[in-house]
Amino acid sequence: MKITNIEQQKKNKNRMSIYIDNEYAFGLNISIYEKYNLKKDMEITEEFVEEVLINEEKNKAVNQGLRILTASQKTEKEIREKLGVLDFENNIIDYAVDYLKDQKYINDEQYAESFINDQLNFNKDGRRKIRTKLYRKGIDRETIDEKISVIDEDVFIENALIVARKRLKAMTFSDEHERDQKIFRFLFYKGYDFDTVKKAVAIIDEEDEYEN
Repeated sequence: MKITNIEQQKKNKNRMSIYIDNEYAFGLNISIYEKYNLKKDMEITEEFVEEVLINEEKNKAVNQGLRILTASQKTEKEIREKLGVLDFENNIIDYAVDYLKDQKYINDEQYAESFINDQLNFNKDGRRKIRTKLYRKGIDRETIDEKISVIDEDVFIENALIVARKRLKAMTFSDEHERDQKIFRFLFYKGYDFDTVKKAVAIIDEEDEYEN
């Protein structure tokens, strides 16, 4: 087998068209083409072509991963799933993920911290709901526990009060007991722990007594 021609592609200057034995064989990213120092009249083997094409696939997977991460931060699991949808083989996905982790583009611990902060500041979700969301995104339980454990209980109580007071404005109830039940169910649905909900409801009761 011999490379009989190499052409830069007109529509994409970063890709080269490789011709073997006078027939178009495959396209390569220019970085892979340069890595293997391909030249016209170069004698090659099937094993060599396979190696080049595997590295081309690895390069494609890494670039796809970078495009995904440019749009928004993702966990390792999410990147694996998205590359899988694009029909990359598992060994190619493994390579791309390892590369992106080595280059700090994927960092599940950092992701967990950022995600928890967003949930606390914007969604005002409780511990249980945050844990569930992170677990579904592929964050391991040890990391989840570590990152959530540093959040002061007062933060969750304050957030529970914020969402409860907002909910109260749109809530109808016949008495204090019904009000407390509805608030309790709502906060539990938002993922707050039983003790946090109890404390938030008790504070609301105190506020109501003070106002009356």
